[in-house]
Amino acid sequence: KAKKKGITGTIYVNFNLGKDGKVKNVKVIRGGGKSLEKEALRLVKSLPDMKPAHQRDKPIAINYVIPISFKLN
Repeated sequence: KAKKKGITGTIYVNFNLGKDGKVKNVKVIRGGGKSLEKEALRLVKSLPDMKPAHQRDKPIAINYVIPISFKLN
């Protein structure tokens, strides 16, 4: 829908990476249209499990904010 309407923009997504390396608590903190926000959430939720952050050789949960840019060619 966004492509047909020519909508572009950057969506900022916040999520937690748990001690187990799983993506949790995904939410949009700054958006630019419902269709872009929906796709950004889908992308982040589909990320594979990752290596967790470590502090003093122990895995810890960490919070991330990532920008996802949508551009038309």
